Amino acid sequence: MPRGYATEGHRFLYAETESGLVIGSVWLGLSDPRTGSRDGAFLYDIEVAQPHRRRGYAKAILGALERLASHSGAQALSLNVFGNNQPAIALYDSCGYRVASQQMIKDV
Repeated sequence: MPRGYATEGHRFLYAETESGLVIGSVWLGLSDPRTGSRDGAFLYDIEVAQPHRRRGYAKAILGALERLASHSGAQALSLNVFGNNQPAIALYDSCGYRVASQQMIKDV
């Protein structure tokens, strides 16, 4: 990131409860990293602190990011998730995300 948190086209945000307790963070790119197009935003990182997981915060954060991406001109929000991260895959499935590409590996 050439300008750290001030890098143009990227948003680094904290998620907090109504009482102001920080429970997570996100890194959102407002363009597609492969094409540079502003038609697609990209979620680089989402994190909810361990004690606050499985309470609906991640769904709420994703909803807010989707609205931010849409208001910024994006028509889609994409992300990468490791195939063995079943909790994240279940979250994204429940929020309407679908597989767009797949990479496979085999130990030899």
